[in-house]
Amino acid sequence: MKFKEYAGRYIEVKKAEIRPTSSAKYVNDCKKLNRYFGDMDIAKITAPIIRGYVKERLCTAAVKTVKSEVTLLKSILNSASEEGLCGACILIVKYPPSKHEYKILEDDEFDRLYEYCKSTRHYASTAVLIAMNTGMRIGEICALKKSDIDFQQNSIKVERTVEVYTDPETHEYHIDVGSAKTAAGIRIIPITNEFSELLEYRIGQMKDEHYIFSLSKPTDPTALRRAYKDILDICGIEHLPFHSLRHTFATRMISRGVDPKTAAGFLGHSDCSVTLNIYTNCTEKMKRDALAKIWG
Repeated sequence: MKFKEYAGRYIEVKKAEIRPTSSAKYVNDCKKLNRYFGDMDIAKITAPIIRGYVKERLCTAAVKTVKSEVTLLKSILNSASEEGLCGACILIVKYPPSKHEYKILEDDEFDRLYEYCKSTRHYASTAVLIAMNTGMRIGEICALKKSDIDFQQNSIKVERTVEVYTDPETHEYHIDVGSAKTAAGIRIIPITNEFSELLEYRIGQMKDEHYIFSLSKPTDPTALRRAYKDILDICGIEHLPFHSLRHTFATRMISRGVDPKTAAGFLGHSDCSVTLNIYTNCTEKMKRDALAKIWG
């Protein structure tokens, strides 16, 4: 059987088991795999052939992208193996190290952005303030309803997230609301009295079932990112991803003496080593920036 025939069948079965966003990613990754393996007999795909694919793809694609494609490829081949169509896929691939650079706001940038967002009532300003006070992901913020905020206990409940994707077949843009991806992602985040009062002042008149930024439907993260970029322009701050607010929150917590396990609880990390990795990466950059200032 040709690889593309079995892969197409495999994807159709998986669509019923996974989120629409994951399904769209599987389809797109499978298209890339089919360009290389599509007409091959699935029983003749060997580890050396797969390593050749990896070597070729790494010339034009990021390590993370290639890893994702190879993970899907192994799943397809192992499924085919269970049906007796090929041998088990025993594969070890060594990837070049991928350097993940975390970017955060400097203290003066943080203060400038915070003061501007406090002084304006635009929905994006409120979203930025939530990110700066809680470290929440953009999808979690876009999925917030008024009922998720407890103004008496000064806390925010996180249990949903918004995901966006483009259907690879119809090319339609979708905004979906789903549950948090992991158990650690479902959490209650305490907030300060001051921030609780500010939120209540801004959204107190809404109904409990309203999404706090767009009432009857979740906010589009892409639109929020564009509005956030405009805010950075107004504040004279270098364009940093919205996710940098989360990294900034993590770094500020640990640098001020919060233990990594507690910080991980705020962020919804199942392993505090992820939190520490963000902090270590960012503080290393701070040291090098300081050195550059001294010798600059």
